[in-house]
Amino acid sequence: HGSSKWVDGQCGLALIPLLSVLSLEQLISAFCTTNLGCLLEVQHLTHSNCCKRITHCMAKAAVPAAQRKLKLLCLHGYTQTGAIFSSRIGSMRKALKSRAEFVFVEAPFESQGLPGAANDAQGIETGGRSWWNWRDEGPAARPSLAATYTGWDESLEVLLAAIREHQPDGVLGFSQGATATALLLANLQSPTVVDRLEGVAPPSWAIIVAGFIPRDPNYCALLTKTRLPTPALFVHGEADQLVPMQRALALSECFTEANMDFYRHTGAHVVPSCSGEFKQKLVGFLDSRAALLV
Repeated sequence: HGSSKWVDGQCGLALIPLLSVLSLEQLISAFCTTNLGCLLEVQHLTHSNCCKRITHCMAKAAVPAAQRKLKLLCLHGYTQTGAIFSSRIGSMRKALKSRAEFVFVEAPFESQGLPGAANDAQGIETGGRSWWNWRDEGPAARPSLAATYTGWDESLEVLLAAIREHQPDGVLGFSQGATATALLLANLQSPTVVDRLEGVAPPSWAIIVAGFIPRDPNYCALLTKTRLPTPALFVHGEADQLVPMQRALALSECFTEANMDFYRHTGAHVVPSCSGEFKQKLVGFLDSRAALLV
């Protein structure tokens, strides 16, 4: 609405009338995923959140892509905390220290624990935090099998506040935190939710480790009403007894096939050690995301 021009001071591009062919959101998205050292002039741009979003994108673009690490917002698993999750992925943080910065966020609820032996063999802590409350009357009750969830609105507000504060490029989630990552990305498809970021660009990709499709029908509907276009790398263990492979595959099917990759490892309900083939997969995925900043 009105004339606009994009001037590339480095490449000397001619002035291009963009708003005649691009929507405002498309224009902002293009600006946020490039780093050309450009001057963007938009006339009659009055939406305050759009203005703020351009400002935040300019701040990120001020650091050359070759020098800026990707920032990951990290969502811990059920009964974990941010500190526990940080220690559990020490191998990943060390292996990717030249590429990525990890920011850990804490879930808002105290965990309800797990019954009996479910707490031991596969790295499940006692105590800790939860991204939602859940109820399951069966003898093997655990979050991945629960049929009733409550509290997602509170968790969504925590995550939106973390995005506003840290401005992450992507999200890394494990177990319940992986499912919370998918729910967050689904909510971010809504312009009303994006407006709550107050102009900060939402994370544009995700690494989802040991996640599962929710059994609560209301939560499941958030993910299944339309396939999510967000690029995502899924990671799951062949020996995972807490979250069977089919639950992870069902979650991956909520994402568009062209933007989704699925990596299987031989381990259980864990984030695998960041070495060998898995490290290559992670590095390739992160480098493909970083390339969009150039």
